[in-house]
Amino acid sequence: KNRDTNIPFEDGRTIVLVDGSYRGEDELGVLLKDMCECDPDKIVTSEIKEQMLYFKKGEGRKEMSESIERLIRKAERMAEERGRAENSREIADRMSSQGFSDEDIYKATGIKIK
Repeated sequence: KNRDTNIPFEDGRTIVLVDGSYRGEDELGVLLKDMCECDPDKIVTSEIKEQMLYFKKGEGRKEMSESIERLIRKAERMAEERGRAENSREIADRMSSQGFSDEDIYKATGIKIK
């Protein structure tokens, strides 16, 4: 339920908000510590340890590398697109300041001035 209104969620969900910096000795503290640990040998929770070993040392290593490479390529494409858009905007602004018509600016840059 929503704690503020005391009304249950209609879809039956349970949402729990947790302070991720908590490091108590109880089950939650151990879980949060394990989720932030980079060394699989220091992880206590078996499910997290198995997944970490799979991605760091097992078959998942290649899968993880490929996923990261895809993300990097996507980020590079997005940066290139942003760069082209910014460049077109700068050209459109310069053309506008030099008195080109809105139609000519649109034809040259694809940017509508008004």
